[in-house]
Formats: sequence, C-alpha cells, structure tokens
Amino acid sequence: MAAENLLQAFEPFVRFGEQRLNQSVTSGGGLGLGLSIARACIHAHGGELTLENRPPAGLCAVVLLPDGIRNQC
Repeated sequence: MAAENLLQAFEPFVRFGEQRLNQSVTSGGGLGLGLSIARACIHAHGGELTLENRPPAGLCAVVLLPDGIRNQC
C-alpha cells in the first residue's frame, strides 16, 4: 500500500486498487468499513491500531493495547 494511503485506509468506505472498484459487495468486494470499525473498537479500549508496510511486499496491522486490557483476559 502506498505510504500516503496508510492513514486514509481507516476512513469509512475507503477502498484502494482497481480490483476493488470493479467488485460488488455481493461478490466479496466489501464496503471499506472493516479497518474503521476495528480502529474504533481498539480506541474505545485505550489502544491504537496502525498499518505498516512490510518489505519486500505486504502489510502489517499493529494493535497496541494498555497493560490493563491484557491482564483482564
């Protein structure tokens, strides 16, 4: 994913790439809500969700939660 898109990916209804533009929701194209919802849930628990590019190719989602959250599980 282009570095300038890493933060934009968390906006609701944002989808990247030519393939995504041609897919319908019923064929598995999605609505672009998953990362937005995930980040909102993680923020509600005092955490942070970030995206990082992993060379040579790939994307890594990093979830950081406060220590208190981990100890309650």
